[in-house]
Amino acid sequence: MSTVEIEISINPLCEEIISDFLINELKSEGVILKETYYEDEKIISETQGIIKAFFEKLPENLENKLQERRNFLKEAGIDEANLGKWTIENVIEIKDENWANNWKKYWDVQKIGEKTIICPSWLECTPKDNEIKIELDPGSAFGTGTHPTTRLCIKALEKYVNKNTTVADVGTGSGILAIASKMYGSSTVVGVDNDGSVIQVAKDNAEHNGISDITFYEGSASDIDKKFDIVVANILANVIVSIMDDLIKLCNDSSKLILSGIMTDQNERVINSLKQHNFEVSEILSEENWSAIIAQPSQK
Repeated sequence: MSTVEIEISINPLCEEIISDFLINELKSEGVILKETYYEDEKIISETQGIIKAFFEKLPENLENKLQERRNFLKEAGIDEANLGKWTIENVIEIKDENWANNWKKYWDVQKIGEKTIICPSWLECTPKDNEIKIELDPGSAFGTGTHPTTRLCIKALEKYVNKNTTVADVGTGSGILAIASKMYGSSTVVGVDNDGSVIQVAKDNAEHNGISDITFYEGSASDIDKKFDIVVANILANVIVSIMDDLIKLCNDSSKLILSGIMTDQNERVINSLKQHNFEVSEILSEENWSAIIAQPSQK
């Protein structure tokens, strides 16, 4: 059996966005975000700014499809420097019966926040007494804990979710934030995504983690007709602003609104939108060039 390995130049800031596109839209069997090379137990080099994607065969019109998605993100408010080039640097045919599993060796267990362990589904890990473990397949859908926005949301959910808290996860992707919320003690969790292809992935991930009572369905914030204690949306800043009315309608007088997928240079745009809806920012979490903004209804 052989496969095709494609190297694409990117800005690492957008590595999970392009990973999602390669896996869910172009049906890549797996991706590698960064490779580290050692000599005598010391790091001698790392590959950054290149993502490797594996396919059974070369997708048709791949270059055009990459640039179409890049242009879409540019129009959505992500600037040229943050996007990177998204150009194909190399195409290699690999004859290897184990190619489909080779990329898995680059993944490891991750600790996020104070108590959350993200474990790839093929690895074994035992959480400590105060920790919770979420098992996910990094080749499944956007949101595997590897990207700063996912980690920031998990840290915020750790802080604000407790027993009987209700949570809406808008743009649920892999379902990781909905699953984490349930594990933190939430009584009711709803996850929606306008990409119908990820809903079954989210359901499977929840079931794999022993959770059967999260409601996942295709849709957006406007399709939810309840109010929640916590509303989390890990999506692009321009999308957050465009659906702010719908997000606000999901909140009660004491809700926390957790917004991420926001590059730090777009913070003010989101904050201004919140102010226009009479919401005030209570906390901003940051990692690399990404932010999570936590807001609540203004008490003034």
